[in-house]
Amino acid sequence: MLIKRVYEVDPLCCPECGSQMKVVSFIEPPQADVIEDILHHCGLWQSSTPRAPPDADGLVLELDAAYSDSSISSSDQAAPSEELTYVDIDTFLWSF
Repeated sequence: MLIKRVYEVDPLCCPECGSQMKVVSFIEPPQADVIEDILHHCGLWQSSTPRAPPDADGLVLELDAAYSDSSISSSDQAAPSEELTYVDIDTFLWSF
């Protein structure tokens, strides 16, 4: 086993008694409800309450402050040849 060779620990050796354990089943995604039931049964489930979004009034954007202090005026508009153009990422990567 790769884990046993890399970490020098047998993952199928019981940490309590040292006897050999065996794999009973594999849980494939998406099985969140099954995993939650198993963790509830083992007493390891920690329910989490959803967080509220951050307070937008307290956020300070450094980029906005940098632009407000810059010397760019409205007469220094970018020339049409300097405008940003949209490039589809799939097309871009396909060209390589």
